[in-house]
Amino acid sequence: MTTAGDKPIRLDAIFETEPNVGDWPNLRNRIRSVAPGVSVEGLIGTVASLRLEKASDLLKLAALPEIAAFRTPRAAVVASAEIAPDEQTEAGIKRLQLLGLRGRGAKIVLVGTDFSGFLAALGNGLPKSATLVDLTGELDADLIPAPTTGRSGRGLQTALRIAAAAPDAQLTLVRIDPSALHQLAAIADAVTGDEIVSEALQSRAFEINRRADEGIAKRTLVAEEYRKAFADLSDDDKPRLRREAAVKAFDDLLLDDRRTRGRIDRFNAIRTGLVQLKGTTLVVNTATWNT
Repeated sequence: MTTAGDKPIRLDAIFETEPNVGDWPNLRNRIRSVAPGVSVEGLIGTVASLRLEKASDLLKLAALPEIAAFRTPRAAVVASAEIAPDEQTEAGIKRLQLLGLRGRGAKIVLVGTDFSGFLAALGNGLPKSATLVDLTGELDADLIPAPTTGRSGRGLQTALRIAAAAPDAQLTLVRIDPSALHQLAAIADAVTGDEIVSEALQSRAFEINRRADEGIAKRTLVAEEYRKAFADLSDDDKPRLRREAAVKAFDDLLLDDRRTRGRIDRFNAIRTGLVQLKGTTLVVNTATWNT
C-alpha cells in the first residue's frame, strides 16, 4: 500500500541567508545527496524550489542547517486578453498598421501557463512562424510537458491579440508552470543571454548522466548473462527459461536506451528554445505572483 510519505511532492525551501555564487554549487550537491530523488528546480534569493520523490525525505532535508523553513509553492495569478479592448485602442492599432508599423523586426516573447490550441491556431490567427517553448517539461524527471486543458488556453487568447496587433513580429510563446516563479527568472536570463541552463535543466542533466552511468553497468551484466544463457541451446526447461529471461532483459535494455534518447532530445529542445530567446525585443508576461 502506498502511503502519503511515499508520494512525490514539490515544495519551497527557505534558507537562512541567500546562497552566494561560490557556495551554491556545494549546497545544491548536499541537497541532492540527502536522499535519492531530491532535485533542485530553481533558486530565487533565499527560496529554492525542490522536487522530492518521496514526501518522507522532507525530514532528511530539514536536518540541513542552511534551511530555515519549508512552504508549499506559491501559485501565479494569470491574466488574459479575454476582454475586448476599447475602440480607441483598436483604432490606434489600425492607424499604426496603415503607416506600415506591423512589428517587422520585432521579437516578442509571451509568457503564459496555458497555450492549448497552439497548433490549430498556426496560420489561423497566429503567424506560421510562431513557436512554443514548453518549460513545464523541465520540471518532470522524463522532461515530459505537463498536460494541457485541451481547450483554447487563456495564454493563446493573448497571443492571438498580439498577433493581430503586430502580425509581422516574430512571436514566441513560453509556457511556464504556474507555481514556478523561478522559470520567469530563467526566461529573463535567457533573454539577456546571461544563463541558458536553468537550475531545473541542470538537475535533469544530472539525472540523465546518473542514469547513463547506471546503464553502462547494467549493459555489461545483461550482455554477459546473454552470452552465458545462449551457451546452452538445449531444450530443457532450465536453459530455455534462462534464454527467454536473457532476451527479455536485452529488450528491456533497448527500451531504456530509447527512453534515454527521448529524454536527451526533449532536454535539447528546451535548451534550444531558451537560447532562441536571446535578443528579444519585448516580453509580455501574463503570470504574476503576490509573494
